[in-house]
Amino acid sequence: MKTLSTLLLLLLIVCNSTFSQRTPVSSESGKKRLLASGIFQGLKFRSIGPALTSVRIGNFAVHPTDRSTYYVAVASGGVWKTMNSGTTWIPPV
Repeated sequence: MKTLSTLLLLLLIVCNSTFSQRTPVSSESGKKRLLASGIFQGLKFRSIGPALTSVRIGNFAVHPTDRSTYYVAVASGGVWKTMNSGTTWIPPV
């Protein structure tokens, strides 16, 4: 039984190391071609709410009558408001 367990463990290690390796893009021309292909062309940096500003939440408040509106205060000093259950965030005025 011990030899069977050892064989299975060895087979698992060999299979894992064989099938989990990927070939990275190593050449500079390959990296430039990947970035110049326009994959990221439509993406723009934007502030989307408390996850981008800070990962530490200081306080959280839900509107008493509208459950889809709530406020989040982050540790960096910003306050964010959502009126659609967290899909989009805006700084309250």
